[in-house]
Amino acid sequence: MSGRACPPDIRAYPMAADGTAVAGSYTTFATCTNGVFDGFRVDADGNIWTSAGDGVHCYAPDGTLIGKIRLPEVVANVEFGGTKRNRLYICATTSLFAVYLNTRAATAGLFDSRGPPRRRVDRGRHRSRGRRRGGRTVGRRGRAP
Repeated sequence: MSGRACPPDIRAYPMAADGTAVAGSYTTFATCTNGVFDGFRVDADGNIWTSAGDGVHCYAPDGTLIGKIRLPEVVANVEFGGTKRNRLYICATTSLFAVYLNTRAATAGLFDSRGPPRRRVDRGRHRSRGRRRGGRTVGRRGRAP
C-alpha cells in the first residue's frame, strides 16, 4: 500500500465454492480501536486472537469483540504453543509474554476439508540399530558393541 496508511481493520473476503479464489468484494470483519492489527491466530472455536496497540483482542467468528488482554506495550504478533497448544505467546515491543487459555489453536481441518497436512512418520529406524545411552550406542541386548 505505497503512500497510504495501513487500515486499522480485518477484512473478510468471500471465497469461490472450490476455495481457490476471491469471489467478490470484502466486508469489514473488525476495526482496531487502538493502533492497527498486525499478526493474528485462530483458535479451535474459530475465534481470532489478534495483536493491537493496547494488547491482544479476541473476536468471535461473527466479528464480535469477546475480550482483550491488556498489556503495557504494543503487540506485534501472537502464536499458540505448548504441548496442548493452549498457551498464547505474545510478542510485544520489548517483551515476550505468555498466557494459558481455555482454548487451543485451530487445526488445519477447521478450514480445510482435506484435513491436516500429511507428514512423514519416522518409525525409529536409525543407522546404529541400537539405542543411545549415556553418550554411547548400546546394542539390542543392552551390551556395548
